[in-house]
Amino acid sequence: MSHTMTLELPSEIYEAVTRAASTKGLRPSEWIIDNLRRQFVSSPPGSPQAILQALKDAPHVSSEDVSALEQAIKEGELPVDWTSIFEENEGEKL
Repeated sequence: MSHTMTLELPSEIYEAVTRAASTKGLRPSEWIIDNLRRQFVSSPPGSPQAILQALKDAPHVSSEDVSALEQAIKEGELPVDWTSIFEENEGEKL
């Protein structure tokens, strides 16, 4: 059984839903139904359905997000010191 519902959404919500749906290859109405179903009809944690849903819901990042992450990694790099903490001939027998 299904019912028809008409929603009036603010522009910013409509645009966000449209973007989110397009990243998953869905129409906005399909995306809304999927999200409502997940919110109100959940599978037990660890169940095959829950695992499959978690895989479907993998985070989608933009190229800007990737660039920001790469920049943060680059800024956080520390120089590597390849010099030994041991003396050169410490392991040699005298």
